[in-house]
Amino acid sequence: MTAVREKVWLITGAGRGMGADFVRAALTAGDRVVAAGRNTCPRRPYSVGGVTRFVVDCETLLRIAAGEIEVAAEHKLVAPTLVRSQALSALYEAARRGEISASEGRERVKRINSLRVRFLGDKVLQSQAWKVAEQLGWETTYDAEYVALTQLQADAFVTSDGELARAVAGLVDTTTSDALRTT
Repeated sequence: MTAVREKVWLITGAGRGMGADFVRAALTAGDRVVAAGRNTCPRRPYSVGGVTRFVVDCETLLRIAAGEIEVAAEHKLVAPTLVRSQALSALYEAARRGEISASEGRERVKRINSLRVRFLGDKVLQSQAWKVAEQLGWETTYDAEYVALTQLQADAFVTSDGELARAVAGLVDTTTSDALRTT
């Protein structure tokens, strides 16, 4: 009988660079990984078991609610709780401008509330958002909540705002809504 030896890798410095590359390669090969790093706010540069966690911005959430984007089943979505108010306001404004009917706006609000999105807004997120806003010199913490949540809970931040994506490139991975469709 031939024994099959399972490989287990211990990888230090796994939070970025070559360490993160080694982690991805080992997981792709089907090996087990024990990863360590010293980054106090780690980026999660790889998915585990095919599951990718994305933070979605308001525009992306609105497009999902409108049926323009179908999220692949293996993806998990998270968003700061403030996105609900942003989406409500955006839909109300669109109805007031006549771009959608009031009933369609209310229906999309219902869809948003029934989506499989985990909405988070605890004191840890608020504290991290404050730090991000300070670090980037921003006047408000609204966008910082999305960045902080990505740092704390997700693999990447989905945004349609190219300027925002460029501003946070050194802090989190960003992507477009196309990533939600792929597996």
